[in-house]
Amino acid sequence: ETPKEEYRLLWETLLAGRDWHGVFHNRRKDGEHFWEEASISPIRDLAGTIVRFVALKEDITARRRTEQALAESEQRFRTLIENAPVAVVVYQGCRCLYANSAALHLFGYDDRTTIAGIDVRMHVQPASIATVLERERRAETGQHNPPAELELRRCDGHTLTCESIAT
Repeated sequence: ETPKEEYRLLWETLLAGRDWHGVFHNRRKDGEHFWEEASISPIRDLAGTIVRFVALKEDITARRRTEQALAESEQRFRTLIENAPVAVVVYQGCRCLYANSAALHLFGYDDRTTIAGIDVRMHVQPASIATVLERERRAETGQHNPPAELELRRCDGHTLTCESIAT
């Protein structure tokens, strides 16, 4: 299943006396397909002529399956969170890492706006700062955080009251 162009580059590299590294989707003698990572090096005789090649290969099929399963799981997670009807905001050290579409809408941002990197405290009304800090402390130490009402601020300055769940 490896394209002919890849083999052409492999041989061009090896015959130029350089090492080649890459991945093949190969087939065993029994017909089963597998992934292998290979490093191939030319071997020279005393005159400097390439006389053979040595290859180190590793079957990476299990790793590829795990990577594929992880990618599929991440895609399902992203689809679920992005389409959730509730606002989801992920932040660390007061900096927003992610906000889903519902959060953008709640805080008055355009759906195309990215709020990654902004200081999330700009959306917390002063009356709720102590509550937010306590909830962050509890979440960081693994303590249970019951839902709490917070006074928040939209990007246009309007205030809204929300129930917050912090984990």
